[in-house]
Amino acid sequence: MTLSIHTSFDSLHALQIVNHFELTDAGFQEILSRCPHIETLHIQNCPYLTNVSLEKLSQLPHLRTLFWIGNISATETGYQTLLSSTSLRTLNLSGSHLTNPACSTLLTHSFLTALDVSFCPLDDRAFSHFQAPLIYLNLRGCPNLTDQTLLTLSRLPTLKHLLLAYHSRMTPEGLRLLPPLQTLRISHCLNIS
Repeated sequence: MTLSIHTSFDSLHALQIVNHFELTDAGFQEILSRCPHIETLHIQNCPYLTNVSLEKLSQLPHLRTLFWIGNISATETGYQTLLSSTSLRTLNLSGSHLTNPACSTLLTHSFLTALDVSFCPLDDRAFSHFQAPLIYLNLRGCPNLTDQTLLTLSRLPTLKHLLLAYHSRMTPEGLRLLPPLQTLRISHCLNIS
């Protein structure tokens, strides 16, 4: 679906588009062209948005926060284009088809301080390398993660907030490896009581 927008939203800094099941890359690009100062985008359950839209997002000079949730047509290539954005600080890809290599590549983004990859099909390989100075990390619903990921996180001195849920392969011993945190939320982790 292509949208026809005749108004420019020069002063718009935040935009949320949720459950727009007919929005295409062309329509989304038309919207973005009318919002030159956008800083925060929440795009959720728009199944026809693809890597083309992610590439356009990577070119937005003021984009600091992106919620890209449940948009199932994007691929590893599209997520990797986000690396060219030097303004992006917060990224939420929960429920996306994010792969281990794409996540690992995103973690080389030296500006990223908050990442939510909850309910993405990831395992320990996704977190084997870090350059991102993450302060916040949400790993809820990634049941293939083990204490190995917690060991990797132990070498991340910037990490202050960690969310874990639905993990059956993490243990109390793994939690002892974590750096000092300000927030640790644990729920539905079978081996951690």
